[in-house]
Amino acid sequence: MDQNKKIYIGIGAAALLGLGVYFYTKSKKNQSAPTTDQPVIIPTSPTPTTPTPMVLDRNKVLKKGVSGAEVKELQRLLGGLTVDGSFGTNTENRLKAVKNVIQITLNTYTTTASTNPNVYPNGTKVFAAKTSGAVVTFAKVRDDGAFLDTGTVFRTIPRGDTVGVIISRVPSGNYYVVRFPYGDIPVFVAAVDVTKS
Repeated sequence: MDQNKKIYIGIGAAALLGLGVYFYTKSKKNQSAPTTDQPVIIPTSPTPTTPTPMVLDRNKVLKKGVSGAEVKELQRLLGGLTVDGSFGTNTENRLKAVKNVIQITLNTYTTTASTNPNVYPNGTKVFAAKTSGAVVTFAKVRDDGAFLDTGTVFRTIPRGDTVGVIISRVPSGNYYVVRFPYGDIPVFVAAVDVTKS
């Protein structure tokens, strides 16, 4: 083959190779992301806002028919209720069972004595339950036969010692009137301070 033919074949092959590279590169550019003159919008997450805390009216009288955030708080404190903020029959019954009242404020809830769920019957012999002992106060018998707590401390009964036999109690069951075994004296004692065994 003559030298000129070889040169033309070489030039032709180089031209074909060049065209192949050109079209290959052009097809790759067409596959890349399209360009646009539109502005790019980057989504942002909304700025979190802190909710304004609810201020409870702790002196609001809560009773049947009342609703709101204060009732929700009362229902949460009472437990065993659907916390819906509506003071209905179930809330009233629960309040009566726990605090022995049918209306209350959040401020007085903690200072109102809870009803004793395990009231011992009359005739039960009770013993001092706490390490610090059971403080008993004198009970005065009124003319109508009811007992009145004088508030005067009779003595502190050491843990495990006999306090006496229950002869009466307050309606909530939080205090018992006990006949002290020595001297047959009626005394008041807190239910949480005694046990029957």
